[in-house]
Amino acid sequence: MKKVRSIIIIGANGRVGVALTREYQRPFSVKAFARNQLDLGKLDQVRSTLSEIEFDLLINCAALTNVDYCESHRDEAFLINAQGPRLLADICAEKSARLIHISTDYVFDGKQDTPYIEEDPPAPLSVYAESKLAGEEETLRA
Repeated sequence: MKKVRSIIIIGANGRVGVALTREYQRPFSVKAFARNQLDLGKLDQVRSTLSEIEFDLLINCAALTNVDYCESHRDEAFLINAQGPRLLADICAEKSARLIHISTDYVFDGKQDTPYIEEDPPAPLSVYAESKLAGEEETLRA
């Protein structure tokens, strides 16, 4: 794998995105996108924008996170939380870049008494959780 020199951060206006942008700004060349600059709900825009940029690592912090909203906007939730990450994974594969996709603990049902690990079976209880799990699965398939 090639050495990371340039990083794209999507969802840069959220808590995780802000922290990562601040942390990586100095040692790397970072291009950070907030939702108003790069919207995972607009897949053509995402492909067009990212095809013009060279990068070694893409960190996806973007998501539609309003759980109640997702319940009544299933298609939009899956577009942003599943199809968007799949597109990012495809673009990274085309560019031989690495992808870090941030998900959520909502993919689990919360019934376990011990901390969850990646290998624990998911048990989503909401449309939001289902869409985030689908995003995990889509990025792994790419």
